[in-house]
Amino acid sequence: MREAAATVGEAGFDPIMSAATAEKQAWVAALARSGLFRELGAHPSWRDYADKIITGAEAKEPKNRSGTR
Repeated sequence: MREAAATVGEAGFDPIMSAATAEKQAWVAALARSGLFRELGAHPSWRDYADKIITGAEAKEPKNRSGTR
């Protein structure tokens, strides 16, 4: 996908969307490498992936002084 951003840039356009897409794809690939999706079944839906991403993000949020998020 980064090649697409480069191609768009070479055509004279600002590759905002293609660069953002490449960043998100790299981010999800990193989540997959971390094992976040390991527990999903053989044919997960997009909702299964979304739930894992949300749960993973919530687990990494810093807690405030009272111990809650």
